[in-house]
Order: sequence, then structure tokens, then C-alpha cells
Amino acid sequence: MIPKLALLSGKGGSGKTTIALSLAKMLNDCGIKVLLIDCDTATNGATYFFETKLGKKHQYLSVLEMFLEPIEHPVERMLKVDDNFWFVPSSISFPNEIDAFKYIENVTFTKNFKYCQEEFDVLIFDCQAGYSTILNTILELSTTNLVVLEPDAISASSVRVLYAQISSLVEKTKTFQIFNKITDEEYSLYQQVNVGLFTSLPPIKFTWEVRKAFAFAKIPEMASTNVKFGKDVFELANILFPAFEKPLFTYTRNILTQEKEELELEIKKLETLKYDVIQNEKAFSMKDLVSEVFRPPIVMAAITFFCVIIMFSLTRFEFFYMSTTTFFIALTGMVFYMLLLQLVLIKKKNIEKKFLEGKKALAEYEYEHSKLLKRIAEIDKTVEQGENVK
Repeated sequence: MIPKLALLSGKGGSGKTTIALSLAKMLNDCGIKVLLIDCDTATNGATYFFETKLGKKHQYLSVLEMFLEPIEHPVERMLKVDDNFWFVPSSISFPNEIDAFKYIENVTFTKNFKYCQEEFDVLIFDCQAGYSTILNTILELSTTNLVVLEPDAISASSVRVLYAQISSLVEKTKTFQIFNKITDEEYSLYQQVNVGLFTSLPPIKFTWEVRKAFAFAKIPEMASTNVKFGKDVFELANILFPAFEKPLFTYTRNILTQEKEELELEIKKLETLKYDVIQNEKAFSMKDLVSEVFRPPIVMAAITFFCVIIMFSLTRFEFFYMSTTTFFIALTGMVFYMLLLQLVLIKKKNIEKKFLEGKKALAEYEYEHSKLLKRIAEIDKTVEQGENVK
């Protein structure tokens, strides 16, 4: 029996379509034949991503059509998105979808569905938020269910309402829940959360890159969107589809390779930071600062003495001119000295600030640097072991 995953949610906007598309794309990249069926006839969420490819409305098979009439070779009328990725849109072939629902026959869909099981390795149902007319049939066919929640009370409450409607159709042992749209700050907390109606799986971060991809009808994935997001989806795929551990290693290697590149960039940044801190430490040397403070008056004194000698020789050592000249030269020198001293003190303050900031950052450098190097070593070891398994 092939894996058949149904993605559910109590309310719209939880991100289940994003997860469904990302899982399908990942399986495709690993050489696993996957069929994604958009069962959301209310909003056509996943269908939105393939509007330009679908073209004419009656050219491709829709999920509603699969409920209404027997189709001898349904795969031939499905949209082929990629080498191993097929897609069935929701209800774009019918102008009056609500009327069509009155004539739905679950038996017809089940017959059409049997052909699909023979053609694919994995089937994914992207279901409508909340309870829908066709959900009963989907849950009878699925082997695993994934309930997607947002980290808020409304989402949790809506799942309880959904469960009250479908409790007789789902088995808790094959139904999981996952928190989506998690921030970096929430991630560690929701990794430990295991409360609710179903077993919690590791959460998925939702970055601005993922949101941007969704806005432009691009499937969010590791290669073109976000490495951390791809890593979270990969870990989810390993749990949901354990039979495909070896093929999924292809994706593991890609994730780890990109993660390693990012870690190496982080190490370069840390090394640059360390160099800057060392340079600031040298600049903050008291010896250099004392030299900068006392060098100007020494120079000005020498200039004053030289000017006095010149004036003495020109004025034939007349006391009035000598004393007046000496006074004004000394006063001018003192003014310049005070200005230079202020500049030196400002420079000292700026250097001290940078130095203290650098010291604080440098205190964490050794720990972060060793942690990054350790992670890179783990990546190399994982890739090497995976290659040996293959």
C-alpha cells in the first residue's frame, strides 16, 4: 500500500498548502513519483500555483470531475508539473461547483482513485480548511493525516471543532499535528510542545522568503527559498514517509551541502570580527593615546621656541616685542592644543566603544567558532555515511 497523506486544518491560512507543495516538490527531486490533489474546492489554494500551466479549463482532470464520472485513464489527463510530480486541480472545470456537489458519488471517486494508486509512489491530498463535503471520502482513503496549526488559540480551538466532526473517521495513531509559521524565538519552545489532540511533530519555521515565494506562485523549497525551511520539511518527510529514507538522502545531501556553505560564510565573518577586535585592541593601547595627547604640545613648544628666536633676532631682543610675540604664539598654540586634545578624546571614546563591543563579541567567538566547525564535521560525516549506504 502506497503512502496517502491528507493535510487538514481547522481554519484557513495555517499553511498546509505550502507544506503540501513543498513535500511534493521534495519527493519529486528525490525521484519519487508523487501526485498532489487539490481537494480545496472553496479557495483552490494549490491550483493557484499552476494556473498558467493549466491553460484551458477542460484540458485537465479536476478533483470534482473524479467524483462525478468514471474515468478509465485519469493519469493521462493530469497536469505533469515535473519529471516525477503530477497535479490534479480542484474544481476549475465546473462553473457551478456548488450544484455539482449535490451529485457527488464517493464510489465513483474511489474507482478512479484505484488507477492513481497503481501509477504513483505517494499521494498527497491538500484538503479544504475545516469540514467539507468530500472530506469523508479522503479520510477513508488516506493512510496518514497531518493537522496543520498556527501557534495561536484560535487555531487550536478550530482543530477541536474539526475533530468533533471527523473523530469517527480518523485514527489517532495515524494522525499527527504540526505547528507551522513558527519564528526563530518560538522554535525551541514548540520543539518541546506535545499537547493537543494528536502527536506533535517538529515545527516548521515560516520565513519572509517562504511568504514571498507563495506570493509569486513559486513552490517554497530549500534550493530557491530557504535552507532552514527546507530542512524542516525534509525532517517532516522522513517521519511521514519512512519507506523512502534512501531516496530522500539525495535531498539530505543538497541541504547539508548548502548548510555547510552557509556555516563556512559564518566562520569567515567571525574571523573578520576577530581581526577587527584585535586591531581595535591595538588602537586602544594607552601608550599610543598618551603619545597622541602629548605629541601636539611638544611640537607647539618647539615651534614657539623657534618663532621666539626668530623674533628676537628681528627685533634685536626688544623686551616688548619679545614678550608680546611669545604670548600670542603660546596662546595660539594652546588653542590648537585644546582642539587637538578634544579630537583625541573623541577618538579615544569611539575606539573604547568599539573595543568594548568587540570584546563582548569576541567572548562568544571561540564557542561559536568551535560549534560551527563541529557541525561541519558532522555534515561531512553524514554525507560520507549516506554515500556508503547508497
